[in-house]
Amino acid sequence: MQKWYAGLPEAAYFAPERTPHSLEAIDNPVEHPDDRADYEKELFISAKHLAAIRQNSGNGSLCEKDPNPLYRPEPSSDFYCQTLAACWTEAGRLLRDGGLMAFTFHHNEDQAWLDVLRALFDAGYLLVATYPIRSDETKGETAAFGSQKIEYDIIHVCRKRLRAPEPVAWSRMRRWVREEAERLKDLLERTHGQTLPESDLRVILRGKSLEFYSRHYGRVFTGEGQRLEVREALLGINQLLDDILESSAQAGGLRPPDSAEPASRLFLGIFKNRSELARDELHKRLRGTGMSPADLEARGWLRLVGKTVQIVPVRERFVFFTQPGRNRKAIKTDLDQAEFSIGAVLAGLKLETELNNPNFRVKQSVDDILAWQARTHDDSEVRNAAQLAAELLKNWRLRQAEPRVVQGNLFAALEKDEQG
Repeated sequence: MQKWYAGLPEAAYFAPERTPHSLEAIDNPVEHPDDRADYEKELFISAKHLAAIRQNSGNGSLCEKDPNPLYRPEPSSDFYCQTLAACWTEAGRLLRDGGLMAFTFHHNEDQAWLDVLRALFDAGYLLVATYPIRSDETKGETAAFGSQKIEYDIIHVCRKRLRAPEPVAWSRMRRWVREEAERLKDLLERTHGQTLPESDLRVILRGKSLEFYSRHYGRVFTGEGQRLEVREALLGINQLLDDILESSAQAGGLRPPDSAEPASRLFLGIFKNRSELARDELHKRLRGTGMSPADLEARGWLRLVGKTVQIVPVRERFVFFTQPGRNRKAIKTDLDQAEFSIGAVLAGLKLETELNNPNFRVKQSVDDILAWQARTHDDSEVRNAAQLAAELLKNWRLRQAEPRVVQGNLFAALEKDEQG
């Protein structure tokens, strides 16, 4: 290329024999080693790192299981994501408003997909279509190099985002995704007959689902101030596709409630009718979800004991939630709120008093999780307490619905819009 740039400043870019690796958009731990302290690797605060995080953050009010304000993603992964986003941002600067940007990608690791999607959405693009194409079997004489483990490349077609995303509740987005995915599935099956492979169908439906998420990227909420990040959005979408593509019998009968948050729904499905699981089995069940046992442990939902994984009992979780100095605002996920409600009943507390606490904003999906626990939990006392908590919550909601002057909030309005 030097001859084309002879005499121009750009000629310097083509003088070296090799490209500068430090500028490549690539996840390379050699170029960007993991220099994080142990306490910077946790999404949620563990007991062993609580003191260090309090000291280094200057926030003495932090508690165990709170989101870690000092968390840093792995440097090589973070560099890849940021550099890729910068490349696409520059491409977007030169792209016409109505133009298309397309790229191909494949990988067998969840984190790589998450990095690419996060970079794409951060760069201001909407995903409008995905197309699977067979390719890897043509790489090399025996397909012994490249990403030979993966059968499909995925073509991603994108447009620039031309308006600010509007806020939306995950419950509402889930309904949109389900309706559109079912409509598209029926259409594809009619036009292609029954010969369309499920792998192709799943890729197409996932792409359509991510299109909806990309429209509202950064403004999808699971609670007041709680955004649905790419990892959990992808997990929730994959769970919906499982429901659509599998019959109830294939899924093992009763499914966790659709309304539950993605991570909660995953956890409930894995531990249905059981309180423990072999560690190896849990790894297999989480494969392809983007979640790890450590992620579930960090949320306080389970503990790792040797080769076994055990659910943290409801009573123990309730004791944790009610420790001195712990605010009800820390009970954020719908599963945590459901288990707190069950624990309150088991402890003989008046649940209505807790529901009236302004710091405890109970989510709509808690009702369905309580009903699920009342049917499936392996402890009969917990089942009975969950049933009673569900009835008390239902009655409390009916009283809340009576005409009166209340101070609204964004997420409550979004959930109300979903129910209406």
